[in-house]
Amino acid sequence: METEPQRPPCEMCGQIIEAGFENEMLLECLCATQQAPEFYVYEDIEQVWAKPTETNFYVMRCGEMKYLLYNNEERDDHEVIRYTSDFFDNNIRTDEDINALMDAERLECINNPWFEIFHDQDGSWEYGDVFFDLDTAIARAIELGKEKGFMV
Repeated sequence: METEPQRPPCEMCGQIIEAGFENEMLLECLCATQQAPEFYVYEDIEQVWAKPTETNFYVMRCGEMKYLLYNNEERDDHEVIRYTSDFFDNNIRTDEDINALMDAERLECINNPWFEIFHDQDGSWEYGDVFFDLDTAIARAIELGKEKGFMV
């Protein structure tokens, strides 16, 4: 029986998307178009990236999110956006979508999320530089892993 070759992992996030995945929308990794922390808000705080076999540094999405999405130009009717699923429910799926709505003054930020780097043996926030795009946070986590001798 022949098996379908496995797709290579995404170079940015390491995710492997298998052929025949239940949700056809997810056949391609979206991390390149979803760099903003707004696309990783499902709970209070969550791990977004880690390579536990190579480093003990990982990227967490932090901060509460609250946006107002205005439904008209008069800005008298709006929806409150608190979770990534709220963006998806309004067909907002990429960084470009968010930027376009901000430029059109249809999306107002009240509280924004961000990324920070943690270490699994250090509960402090000493690696707490704030990042607003995922690939920069991942690159810094890898750099810290190399500096501290956890990665080659």
